[in-house]
Amino acid sequence: MVKIWDMTTIKNRILKKLPRIIGPNKAREISLTAMPLTAEQAEKLGFVNYVVEESELLKKVRQLAGAIVKNKQDLVIRYKSVINDGFKLDLHHGLALRSRGLISFTKE
Repeated sequence: MVKIWDMTTIKNRILKKLPRIIGPNKAREISLTAMPLTAEQAEKLGFVNYVVEESELLKKVRQLAGAIVKNKQDLVIRYKSVINDGFKLDLHHGLALRSRGLISFTKE
């Protein structure tokens, strides 16, 4: 059975990010039509990273967690911070911080 993701359940804060995730044209279409999405459509648009059967979910989670754990944890924390903090900024401000060395991808 394919689960449907009802767009009316998305909170306002996610709608603000929608154009950055899928582009303004697709964001308008989905928002203004309130069309439901299948799991496969959500994956194709970048709302979700993977669509797996419920029976395969734990296996996939363990696979991803295992890949993360194999990396240097200080860099995992830094990358996560850079991605999360950078997403809060527009491109101009993010690049300005990067050029001034305030966002670093490597340990100093």
